[in-house]
Amino acid sequence: MQFDWTSRTLKEWRGYLARAKNTNWMQSWAYAQATFATEYFRTRIALIIHEEKPVAMMSVQEIKIGPLHFVNLKRGPLWFEKPTEEMFLEFAKAFRKEFPKSLGQRLRWVPEFEIEKETLGALKEIGFKLHRHTFTTSWIDLSQSEDELRKNLHQKWRNCLNKALRSPLEIKVDHTNQKFSLFMDYFKQHVRVKKYQAPSERFLQIEFKELSRQADQYFIWAYVNAEPVAAIAVVTQGQTACYRLGWTTDVGRKYNAHYALLWQALLLSKEKGLAAFDVGGLLLDEPSGFSHFKLGLGGTVSQLVTLK
Repeated sequence: MQFDWTSRTLKEWRGYLARAKNTNWMQSWAYAQATFATEYFRTRIALIIHEEKPVAMMSVQEIKIGPLHFVNLKRGPLWFEKPTEEMFLEFAKAFRKEFPKSLGQRLRWVPEFEIEKETLGALKEIGFKLHRHTFTTSWIDLSQSEDELRKNLHQKWRNCLNKALRSPLEIKVDHTNQKFSLFMDYFKQHVRVKKYQAPSERFLQIEFKELSRQADQYFIWAYVNAEPVAAIAVVTQGQTACYRLGWTTDVGRKYNAHYALLWQALLLSKEKGLAAFDVGGLLLDEPSGFSHFKLGLGGTVSQLVTLK
């Protein structure tokens, strides 16, 4: 297995993303631009070649600070066809060879691949160690019919959705970036109240500016009496839509606005011909709250480890 590091255009990058069924925003052009502007990591893209044909792509972020070399591969590589365990381990060997262990290296790799205990043992032999950080998401298969998507919702989730659809909520979709500042004002207030970690405002400004240039984002707003009460931001990469950000208010919670917003996001992504919906990060040990809410969509949970 070899890596082709030939410099790629944005059009080529997007073409590779389109070949992978399940993609994510961390492998996107927009994420790379925001990472460079705010954290100074440079991104290189590689095609993974196996038996003389491309089988996957990856974007790797790097920065050198004195004797230290930081290397990040977040939720990659993205495979064009589902890899076997043997192929995954072959990639791991090639990746370790490309970035060999050294005193000054700080490597973090989150494989977009669910790793069994036996595979983890093989990775340790290759030279990787398990990091304490994990990433969990849930995937919704958009090849299902609308009736099937609704049937797979948890009963409580479905009841809350029905309540939201009968409420005074007015749902509007915005494919522009014109209300981004207003969205961020509400989002920052929501983060302060809920006290959770979120990307910086500058990072998101750059990311969504790049996304809007390619029409790779949309916002779904919920209004009551012409006043915004909740909204979500969805980004698309290749064949996948991803829940990226969201906020709500007391009025939004009263009318179950997020149920209507996420349901609309699923239907709109399906209408666009996308293959999958990534609900974003989850905390499985959270007994209630937003992670519990996302699980109610009835998707397939995917737990990813971090290697170093």
